[in-house]
Amino acid sequence: MKAPGKIQIAVWLLGLAGAALFTFLLIRQGVSQVAMAFAAAGWAIAAVVIYHFAVPVFLDAAAWWVLFPKSDRLPLRKLLWMRWIGESVSTLVPSAAVGGDIVRARLASINGAPLPIAAGSVLVDVTLGVFTQAGFTVLGLALLVAVTGQKNFVRPTLVGTLICVLGVLGLFRATAGNVPFSRSRHSAPGEFAGVALAGAERRNA
Repeated sequence: MKAPGKIQIAVWLLGLAGAALFTFLLIRQGVSQVAMAFAAAGWAIAAVVIYHFAVPVFLDAAAWWVLFPKSDRLPLRKLLWMRWIGESVSTLVPSAAVGGDIVRARLASINGAPLPIAAGSVLVDVTLGVFTQAGFTVLGLALLVAVTGQKNFVRPTLVGTLICVLGVLGLFRATAGNVPFSRSRHSAPGEFAGVALAGAERRNA
């Protein structure tokens, strides 16, 4: 029987630690008080959960599904499940919000997608998310200035957004430069991410 790898052991330890922390906080705050808070909110909490799962997570999964080549495309329901797990990891685990993307790339490769395709699709998905977020940031900044008239935060916000976009462009430029000209440049990000992911798995096995 194969011994569990370091990643599996870490997952179990973190899961047990999270369950223990949740139990401790629940006891400290008082079970009755927590129940009263849920009762006061009523069905609104369930509506928020359903909305978050049915709209953003489903649309993110559908966008990720489109990024896969048709020959290697996984079922949408599986990608929805992987996206849900990745979102949970990024939200709950202190992994700099990128741990969930690594997890869903790994899940996609386990479920039949080639590792370069799985990692590349996640990388492109994250990149598109960065550009979309940059667009929303600029739009929100313009609306905020129009409403409040305050402009002291415009420069640092634009500088931070520009640095973020340039960092993503630099990553793609670096990965594209590592692929011979005889091969497709479109596969460079996926190969780069796939090699990095495979190396991390070997180190943690």
